Amino acid sequence: MHSSALPELRSSGSPIHGLQMWVALPAAKEEIEPGFAHHGMTEFPMIKDDGKFVRVVVGSLYGATSPVPTVHETMFANVALRRGATTAARCRHEERALYVVDGSIDISGDTFESGRLLVFKPGDR
Repeated sequence: MHSSALPELRSSGSPIHGLQMWVALPAAKEEIEPGFAHHGMTEFPMIKDDGKFVRVVVGSLYGATSPVPTVHETMFANVALRRGATTAARCRHEERALYVVDGSIDISGDTFESGRLLVFKPGDR
């Protein structure tokens, strides 16, 4: 991007957005050497089913496993739902959360808009 475009983008914004994720390591692994792995978009498994589009970014979900190496069991996915579609995260993880990037989501009759981080209690579906 040419630097002359930056003042205009700063005042008007940009259609590009992202989400940065950090994963806490178990205490016994906090001091391991850092690593880096790059994977192209097509390497990540995509599940398409009944208005549900799930890209498995890290870990395993719905029977698909990401190519990203991990040092402990974890799960991170990009989920897009068409209006009226439903899904349940069928995983054993005790600590689970959902971040609404765009749109809104209804969970058990409560609606949550974009920009919300929802942390689930153990056992919640």
